[in-house]
Amino acid sequence: MSLRRESRVTRAQTLWAIIVLACLPGMATAQAPAETDQAKFVRLTRHLERFPLDPDAKPMRAWLLEWAVRTPDLVVTVCRFLEPKLEVESHYDGLLFMQMLYGNAAWQITHPEQRADVVAPQVAGVRSALKAYAEISIERPEAQIAVFDTLALADQRGTLEKTLEPRILEACRKDAGPSTGDGSS
Repeated sequence: MSLRRESRVTRAQTLWAIIVLACLPGMATAQAPAETDQAKFVRLTRHLERFPLDPDAKPMRAWLLEWAVRTPDLVVTVCRFLEPKLEVESHYDGLLFMQMLYGNAAWQITHPEQRADVVAPQVAGVRSALKAYAEISIERPEAQIAVFDTLALADQRGTLEKTLEPRILEACRKDAGPSTGDGSS
């Protein structure tokens, strides 16, 4: 083979390699599906469980709240079953209260067939808040909240759901208001 022919083959191969490499990023992007809002909601909720004091958390929480309010797919019922009651004006209590709502909604997203269950999404919301509380307690030991200390102990003992179920059922019944008994509310 002549030097001139080898040079053309090498140039052609190089050109072909450049074209293929130039197309790869576009091909990878085209193949990756876009993240759904539901997947984003679950991802951000899990992130805030692990990093509740993340300096970039404020826009995440704003997006979570906006999406949860806007979506017709979820109904997050707020039942006042924690004793003592959280002081939502307190920074950490308010943050953990919202984390309970996000955890409840994330559970509903990942368990759509069980959305009618009154207890499970509430317990999932508490567990989400407990994860965030554990992280806050590590970074800010002064941020102790008695109700979460008690719930964390019940969770460690494996009795969280048993502890919360009667409270949730009673509180959610109260918060739903009186039934007329004729099937309408």
